[in-house]
Amino acid sequence: MTPGTAAIERVALRWLLDVLGLPPECAGAFVTGTTVAHITALAAARHAVLARAGWNVEADGLFGAPPITVVVGAEAHPTLFKALGVVGLGRNRVVRVPVDGQGRMRVDGLPRLTGPTIVCVQAGNVNTGAFDPVSEISEYARASKAWVHVDGAFGLWARVAPSRAHLMAGIEHADSWATDGHKWLNVPYDSGIAFVRDGEALQASMAITAEYLPTASEHRNPSDYTPELSRRARGVEVWAALRSLGRSANASTASILPRTSSSWTSSYCSMAVERGKSVSSRIQLPLFQRIERGGALRLAPASPVPLRTGTTNRTTPLSVRASTSTSTSKKPVRVSRACTSRALTIRRFAARS
Repeated sequence: MTPGTAAIERVALRWLLDVLGLPPECAGAFVTGTTVAHITALAAARHAVLARAGWNVEADGLFGAPPITVVVGAEAHPTLFKALGVVGLGRNRVVRVPVDGQGRMRVDGLPRLTGPTIVCVQAGNVNTGAFDPVSEISEYARASKAWVHVDGAFGLWARVAPSRAHLMAGIEHADSWATDGHKWLNVPYDSGIAFVRDGEALQASMAITAEYLPTASEHRNPSDYTPELSRRARGVEVWAALRSLGRSANASTASILPRTSSSWTSSYCSMAVERGKSVSSRIQLPLFQRIERGGALRLAPASPVPLRTGTTNRTTPLSVRASTSTSTSKKPVRVSRACTSRALTIRRFAARS
């Protein structure tokens, strides 16, 4: 991933933490969907609870490791069990807590928690929309130093709606959260997001080094927080949606879908950034710094090139122009880019307050 897109994703993560009311110190990862967000967060949880027991799971695996107790509600979503299987904690090797008539986990049904433990709660039952009592469960879990993970695939976004925020009371006391942006933010598939309070645990579970990979940088290295080393710039689409919608449009989940144009806007943002790998860091970073200050980035062929059906990766000279709201006469920077359309545009949308 290029430094410019990494910078945009860092901004998007900060905005997400703000709008969702999660602890600002959380680390985050842009992944394919909530399933992989679960995998990412649970890998961090696995690292943390075993590290407290003196076991390095990344180095030594799970063979011979202290057993981890996983507690779930009786109506937990199948994606959670899939993730548990992938990280080696088992789909069936769980303690199921009884639920009420709406599918909410019953606090009085929680088992006694001892040793390495991960408690998985649900923000939004897929059948009823009900929310587990996260605040009470988190308080109970903290007493035993258990890790609390939240499946917030669609329900986590209730935090931004004043009329629904009470359903998520105490959600900030959990340790990790999984959600996605291709529901309420309406960004294109695939757009999953994992948040982890303990950023060091997330990085320890995901980062890897090699002679050809940078190990130290003043900038955030996105691959240190996700299962993938190579991926598309998913966070740019989220950034575009949040930038165009602003805080007021996110204040009610009911107002997000009809008012969003992010499926169009973010697609162009993704194209312009993801396909721009030949644009050097020297050019990208100043451009995106200017965008963040309130300008626009336009990528367009210097001369129009007709597209032919089936033609891809046509190399076309591009003019790259960064402009602010007060000046649009900056001299374009000439670069050579692989281009599949006549014009790629990232257009500024004023954030509404």
